[in-house]
Amino acid sequence: MILTVIGSCANQISNREGVSLLIESGCDNLLIDCGPGIVAAFGRCCRRTSEINNVLLTHVHADHMAGFPYFVWNRNFECMGSTPPDDLHVYGENETVSLAKHMLEHCYPELIFPFKVIYHEIQAGDFFSSGILDIETICANHVVPCISAVVKGKGRRLVYTSDTLYNEQLVDKAQNADILVHEGMMPKSMDALANKVKHSTSFLAGKFAYDVNAKQLLMVHIAPSLLGKENVLIEEAALNYQGFISIPYDGSVYRI
Repeated sequence: MILTVIGSCANQISNREGVSLLIESGCDNLLIDCGPGIVAAFGRCCRRTSEINNVLLTHVHADHMAGFPYFVWNRNFECMGSTPPDDLHVYGENETVSLAKHMLEHCYPELIFPFKVIYHEIQAGDFFSSGILDIETICANHVVPCISAVVKGKGRRLVYTSDTLYNEQLVDKAQNADILVHEGMMPKSMDALANKVKHSTSFLAGKFAYDVNAKQLLMVHIAPSLLGKENVLIEEAALNYQGFISIPYDGSVYRI
């Protein structure tokens, strides 16, 4: 499997986008989340939205799905005058999928796309396959219903926590993950705020990585005020976890 970190930040800023991950195995692919700058982020990664056939939307917050209508429109725009892209499969819980469908219908009511957008309503605890990739969903610990995901392909496993506090429900499923992509939004000194808004500290990300024996830890959803201070977050995560820790830039690519 190949992981491309399309976006890594907790907010859309001039040189970073909200968290979005592209996972590929052979000709199969899965895009997780679709924030407001998704099309520009794909461009900076020198990738095309029309290549993507499967999208998992983890929850309704705008930094994770506000770009969905424009993403769908751009799939069509990239291929105008040529062969249209394949049908797009969209996965998410009921409220998330309903919102995605509503946004697309109201943003582009005049358009009939030359491909189908097929919505799949799932619940935390469900399994689905996008081809070679198999995905198991787990309930995250966030302020709104939210999905964590375990993605398996060719004997490798990627675990993505999405927005969450320490997620006990994910511990068993995440054991021995080849790559753990865990939220590490803020330092331990901001514990009170983290607990209030149900976002993880880097300290908790390190604890989770240790508890699941992850082979490496990628921390994402980093607060913009901490960009340039990544060493603080990495050092706090390392208090619990002695494996490889990194905070990716947008566009970073990892072979799993």
